[in-house]
Amino acid sequence: MGNIVKKKPMGINILSILALINGIPIVIMTRDSMYTSDYRKLIAISFLFIGILAVSSGIGMLLGKKWGWWLGSFYYAYAISRYFNTIITVGVMVVRSQLLISDATTYIIKYGIRIVIHCFILLYFFKNDVKEYFNVVHCSKLKTILILFGICIAIFGISTLTMYIISNRGNIAIS
Repeated sequence: MGNIVKKKPMGINILSILALINGIPIVIMTRDSMYTSDYRKLIAISFLFIGILAVSSGIGMLLGKKWGWWLGSFYYAYAISRYFNTIITVGVMVVRSQLLISDATTYIIKYGIRIVIHCFILLYFFKNDVKEYFNVVHCSKLKTILILFGICIAIFGISTLTMYIISNRGNIAIS
């Protein structure tokens, strides 16, 4: 019995190439920033994470691997989470009078549009032909979305705690 060749959806070709075009420069530009000793190192690590995620998901999607589907869908869920976090941060800055409402509106519209676009891209990963191509037909949409965004919440929690610890390193009194 011969192997059945699955036809790669055109959208997957486009998304994988875009992920590689996005990720490779991020990895190259952030690798030198890893040698700083303050909070910039944490920012560089987060950018490096995004770059490696983009490159690995791009490769996995091009190859049609199951892990490519998981990394690709996580890449877009993580982007949605980052944009949502940005909107919350902008709101906090307005409340603290660190940003004008007119400037905040621009950011909210910009990142709101990005959220909508990335939601459509994430939903594309759940189309039947895409799931068949990656052999993930058995994956429940709701369960998968909960897993993807659960991981995003955990990452944001860990990074927030880390930034808090770094920023308060000299201010912590030990009794």
